[in-house]
Amino acid sequence: MATSAEHLRKGDPQMQEATNIELFVDMLAAVRDRDENAIIGVLDRATGLSRNHLDALLRIAIHYDSPSSKYIRRVINAWKDAGSRGLKLTSLKISVELLSDGTVDGMLEPLALFLAALGIDATVIKGEYDSLEFEAYAGEPSGADVTFVLVSERWARRRVAHPSPLISDAKMAIDSWAAILSGLAAKRQRVVVSEFIKSAWPVPSATNPGDGRLPWSAFVERLNSVAVSDEAPSNVYSVSAETSQFISGGSASAGRNSLVRMRAPLEIDGLIGLAREMASGLAHLLGRGHRALLLDWDNTLWGGEVGELGFSGIEVGPETPDGFAYQILQGYILDLNLGGTLLAAISRNDPAVSKVLEANEHILLRRSNFASLQLNWGDKSNSASRIVEELNFSPEFMVYVDDNHVDLAQVLDHFPSMDVLLAGPEPDQTLDRLVKGRFFNAFQMTQEDFLRSDQSSILREQREILTQSTSKEDFLSSLDININVDDVSTSNRDRVLQLLQKTNQFNVTTKRHDINDLAQLSNDGAQFGVFSYSDRFGSQGIIGLVILVPSRNDAWEIDTWLMSCRVLNRGVEEAMLEWMKSKLQSGELYGTYLPTAKNGLVADLFNRFGFARVDESALRYKLHVA
Repeated sequence: MATSAEHLRKGDPQMQEATNIELFVDMLAAVRDRDENAIIGVLDRATGLSRNHLDALLRIAIHYDSPSSKYIRRVINAWKDAGSRGLKLTSLKISVELLSDGTVDGMLEPLALFLAALGIDATVIKGEYDSLEFEAYAGEPSGADVTFVLVSERWARRRVAHPSPLISDAKMAIDSWAAILSGLAAKRQRVVVSEFIKSAWPVPSATNPGDGRLPWSAFVERLNSVAVSDEAPSNVYSVSAETSQFISGGSASAGRNSLVRMRAPLEIDGLIGLAREMASGLAHLLGRGHRALLLDWDNTLWGGEVGELGFSGIEVGPETPDGFAYQILQGYILDLNLGGTLLAAISRNDPAVSKVLEANEHILLRRSNFASLQLNWGDKSNSASRIVEELNFSPEFMVYVDDNHVDLAQVLDHFPSMDVLLAGPEPDQTLDRLVKGRFFNAFQMTQEDFLRSDQSSILREQREILTQSTSKEDFLSSLDININVDDVSTSNRDRVLQLLQKTNQFNVTTKRHDINDLAQLSNDGAQFGVFSYSDRFGSQGIIGLVILVPSRNDAWEIDTWLMSCRVLNRGVEEAMLEWMKSKLQSGELYGTYLPTAKNGLVADLFNRFGFARVDESALRYKLHVA
C-alpha cells in the first residue's frame, strides 16, 4: 500500500479525495474499533490535505494507545514520509540525549515521534553504552537541551553484594548514585532520570528490614528518592518508569528476550511506553503541555441525556457498574482539575441543565470546577471558539473529549491544532484513553499549576463584574490590585523557568533562558524583577518577569519582558516599566522587539510607552529616563 507521503507528493487518481471531516470521522471510528489497519489506511487516504489537517490526523494516530510496536513503527514511517516534523502550529526545536546502563535504541524514534505530537521537534541521540559514570566524572558537556537517564535494577545489583544489603553498603551505593546525578547536572542543562526499571525476575529478598540490612525493595526506593530529594540539583527531574511499565503491560514489558539478546532493560513495548511518559512530562516542563480539558456531558461524563432523563435520571453513582465507572472517570477528571488542568463544558444542551452539577449528589464535578460552560444548541465549533477566547490561550494546549465522532471532527476541522479524544461507548474506555494518552503528565508541578483552576474561577467572576462596570477605570479601581516585585530566588525559580519556557504572547524577545543562563546573567550584573499579582478576588501568583542587563555605564538593555495574558490591561505592564525606570534612575533604556508567530500582541508595546525607534533595520527602541 502506498504511504500517505507518496499520495501527498504525487496524488493518486484512483483514490477519491476525502474531505477533512470525513477523514477525521473515519480515523475516530477506527480508533473506536481498535482497527490499526484502518487507522493507517486513513493516513494513506489523506491526499491533498493542508499541513495542519494532516498533522491532526497523525496526532490522533500517535495518541492511539496501541499495544503493538509494529503499529508504532507504521506510524513512525507515515510521520517520516510527512517530513519528520513537529505536529503543532508552532514547534519548539530541541536536542535530546539518552544515557543508560543498557541498550535503548528502540526508544530513539518513538521518543521523537511522541515529542512531535506535542509540538516539539527533537533531535534524539544516544550516548555510549553504560557510560553514566564516565559522563558524570570525566565526560564533556554534551550541549543537549535535555538528557534522559535510564537505569535498571542491574545497576544497583552490580554495586551491592547481597540481595538484602547491609545498610552501610546500601548507603555507599546511594551516595554513589547521588554523586553521578550531581556530576551530570553540572554538565547538562536538564537531566531527567527514570526510576530504576524493575527486572522481569525480582531479586529474592525479605520484605522487612532486620539485622542491619535493607530489603531490596526498600533499597531501590531509597535510590529512586535521590532524584526528588531536597538535596538534588534543581535541574534534575524524575520520571515514573513504574507508571509507564504498568501502562505498557506490567511485568510483560520488563526486559526478558531484549535483556538477554540486546541488554535492553525493557521489551520494545516497554521502551515505547517509557518514551511516551518522558515526552509528555518534558512537554509540560518546556511549556508545551496541555492545560485545558473540554468535556462533552451526555454519555461522556454520565450515561443518558440529562435533558430527557432529568437530574436524577442520568446514570452516575454506585448503584450500577456503568454508573460507578462514570463516577470513577469524574474522580480522575477532578484530580486533573486539582492539579491545575482547566475544565470547560462543550455540550449541546439547554443552559438550565447546568444545575445538574449541584442537584445530583453522585456527580463529583461542581460548577466551580468549570472555567467555562458552553451549553447551547449551536455548532460545537462555535462553543470551542468561545472557550478559546475565555481561557485566553492557544487551542493547541487543549484536549476535547466527546462521544460523537462528527462533533469531534467538526471542532478539529476548525481547530486542527487541538487534540481530541473519543469517549465511550463505555465509561471505562474513556478513562483508559484519557489515562494512556498521558496528555496531562508532568515531571514537576509549581504552585501556579495548582492554583490555575482557582484563578480561572477568579477571572470568570472578574469578567462578570467588567460587564457591569460603567468604565474600565471603575472596574480596575474596584479590584484593589496589589503588585509585588521580588528578585529570583530558590522559592520562585521553578515558576520563573516555567514562564520563560511557555510565555509566548506577551513576550517581547521570547528568549528561552534556562537555569544556567540565569546564573550567568546574574554574574554579569543583570537585574531581575519577578512580578506577582493579587486583587480582592485573591492571588494570581507570579505572572511576569523582567530581566535588565547593563550595556554601558548609563544604559540598560531589556533582555526579557514577559507577562501572563490573564492580567493583561490591569496596569501590570505600566508597573513593570516603572520598576525598570526605578532600577535605571537616569540614562537610556533600550529594548528590542523580536517578532514571532505568536507575540504580535506586543508589537506596538514600545511605541505605546513612549520609546523612540533607533534602528530602522531592526525593531530596536530607546527611552530616556531622567
